[in-house]
Amino acid sequence: VSLNDGHSSRQAQLIDVEPQAMARSLWFREDFSDAALPDLFSSIEAEILDTKDGRFGVTLPSGAERIGVWLDPGSLKDIELQAGINVWARLADTRGRYRSVSLGGFGGPGESVAGGWQLMEGDLPERVAENSEEWFLTAITFSTSSFAAVPAGIVYMDDFTAFGPSLPEGGTVVESFDALGHWQPLGNGAVSADQLEISGGAARSGTTSLAFSWREPFGEGLRGIHLPPVSLPLPAIGGAGLQQGQIIHIETGRSYIPVEIVRVSNLFPTVSSFRRPFIVLDINGYLSYLKLLPPGTVETSFQEIWLSLDPDHDPETVVSQVTGQVPTLAFVTDRRKAADVASGNPLAGGGWSGLTGLSMAGMGIALLTALLLHSWASVRAVRVDTAVARVMGMSSRQLLLSLAAEKWLMGGVAIVAGAAIGYWPGLALVRLLDNTSAGTGPVPPMIPEVNVVLLVSVLAGLSAAVMASAVLAATVARQSRPTEVLREGA
Repeated sequence: VSLNDGHSSRQAQLIDVEPQAMARSLWFREDFSDAALPDLFSSIEAEILDTKDGRFGVTLPSGAERIGVWLDPGSLKDIELQAGINVWARLADTRGRYRSVSLGGFGGPGESVAGGWQLMEGDLPERVAENSEEWFLTAITFSTSSFAAVPAGIVYMDDFTAFGPSLPEGGTVVESFDALGHWQPLGNGAVSADQLEISGGAARSGTTSLAFSWREPFGEGLRGIHLPPVSLPLPAIGGAGLQQGQIIHIETGRSYIPVEIVRVSNLFPTVSSFRRPFIVLDINGYLSYLKLLPPGTVETSFQEIWLSLDPDHDPETVVSQVTGQVPTLAFVTDRRKAADVASGNPLAGGGWSGLTGLSMAGMGIALLTALLLHSWASVRAVRVDTAVARVMGMSSRQLLLSLAAEKWLMGGVAIVAGAAIGYWPGLALVRLLDNTSAGTGPVPPMIPEVNVVLLVSVLAGLSAAVMASAVLAATVARQSRPTEVLREGA
């Protein structure tokens, strides 16, 4: 994701966690943060509103088939916009399911925006109108019909109304916007945030209306007002480069989510923050807010998912079932097995196996390079001898075998000597790594084990390097011209 502070944007790693479960299962070190692990995660628990909470949304009356909001274009009056503005209503039911309803639009290329109050209305989908569950108005949003930007401006909204056969002829006003209440503008990541206030200068009914203004042009982004299902800004733990109390926006797709850094941690397990900072959020609050946003405006792809196993279920069965559900290119890592290896073999737990593999690969590459350079230098040094051998009738096969014998004598002695020098002294040094604080050996003593597969692979690689060196030497000798070599040697 991208972190936007209104002035600049930078890439970051987003970590969504279940705070209580993560605090129980995560390993942590005191030098990661000044706060203890339980305090860190308890500080980011989001307050999720229940549908029975009056702050969740405005209840639509039973029997509603159409909804609409009265809108005054305000400063956009008599302006010919380069892009039309679409108006949407975002509804939610008691189960937390959301629907978007189009309320029409206004303006566009070739037409001026008409002034005065006009009703923006739309039909409720049948599955909404016929559903016996309660539905709530949670947001009114504005979007453009093209990539052209809409200039900065202000619009007024009043009397959100529901219509239906069983309702009064003029509809039932479900939100009069006489007070600001819990309505908030959507985040936009701009330098100047959108403004929302109660206005007494323009009202369709009563004495006030809701004035929504944006100070910067908008194009692809989404603007509007909403009743967030969680308390905003979302509390978060920030990584290196972020400061406690800082308020930023997470940019996901075309939407922006306000976040406040309440705690700071220098490091986080399994996360590398060398180039990109990390930010940790409560997954429950984050997903609740994402559901409010219209489809197509957010991105919800995850690169890595952590699962905490229920102790009442068999771990092997759970892991096998999860493995069968993930995509082909994805893989499942059982951290229990990694912990078992670390507890049984401290060197493996400290990344010793990876370091050993890297060191062996580096040694192999260095040896291969040395053998190739030696082959080229030896051919140059004995080119007269090989030229004379070819003139006297030695075949290419005989030349290859003679060079291979030379390399095997040299490489074989080096392999045997290196293995002997590295194996026995290495075992003695490894035992010294596991001393107690008093400098004595542990009880029971360490019993080093040799990775036979890795050892055989290293020896096979060295043998292949010797053969490659011999083949290269024979190829270079065979391609040289004996007459030129003898003339230069003379």
